[in-house]
Amino acid sequence: MSTPQVYSELDRHRDRHSQDIFPAAVQPQVDTNVLQALRAGDPHMLAEALHNDLQAPALHLEPELAAVIELGEENGALAGMISGSGPTVAFLTADLDGALELQIALSAARLKVVRATGPVHGARIVSD
Repeated sequence: MSTPQVYSELDRHRDRHSQDIFPAAVQPQVDTNVLQALRAGDPHMLAEALHNDLQAPALHLEPELAAVIELGEENGALAGMISGSGPTVAFLTADLDGALELQIALSAARLKVVRATGPVHGARIVSD
């Protein structure tokens, strides 16, 4: 997907839904719910906090990506979302077994799948 095209669609999306969404932040911020979920090592809490402003515009441009997200969530993903401006979809699972099951289900649907794991749970803020 063309990143400039997705950002242009984001602008149109914000215009269409100006009464329902907040304006873009002047300076990027990390949602405190995301930080709390990472600190706790709680994938369920993290799944509830995940968000990508580019997802709605990307899905508007490529509606078939919604079916991929739905397939992943039907097969055990706690959350599925567009990564960046798309067309990559990332899924979060509760554990390695869930990730393996999801990988098998998505591969059976003839989707290209790469499984990635993090080394440890938790997060810390490092300042300069």
